[in-house]
Amino acid sequence: MLAPVQYLEIPIAKIIGLVIFIDFPKGYAALGITVTIGAALSIIFREKRLSYQIT
Repeated sequence: MLAPVQYLEIPIAKIIGLVIFIDFPKGYAALGITVTIGAALSIIFREKRLSYQIT
């Protein structure tokens, strides 16, 4: 369950850069952040749903 959280390091770093340095992600960086967050959320929700089905 910890692995999906590790994928959020880059988007979180970009958010911190946005807050501190007012540096907006451009082009492929924004697309990559969106894909990364979407994939991580998908994995988290799928694993949660599967854990409820087993019990």
